[in-house]
Amino acid sequence: PMSLGEWVRLRRAAANITQRELAQRLDIDQSQISKMERGVTRLLPPIEEARALAEALGTTVEDLTRSLGYTS
Repeated sequence: PMSLGEWVRLRRAAANITQRELAQRLDIDQSQISKMERGVTRLLPPIEEARALAEALGTTVEDLTRSLGYTS
């Protein structure tokens, strides 16, 4: 499985958006995206935030949890 930071970085790159754009979509500070991608924030966010993150990146919570090794 990959880390949350790797998943965010890969999905963000695939969606062709910047950290700033992702942060704006989620209504959070860009530094939070940077922390996720650098591994400072390692835990899976609460389900509502995970859903918003996945949606902003054009994917699903199921893809997120599967990629992180939480489901098969």
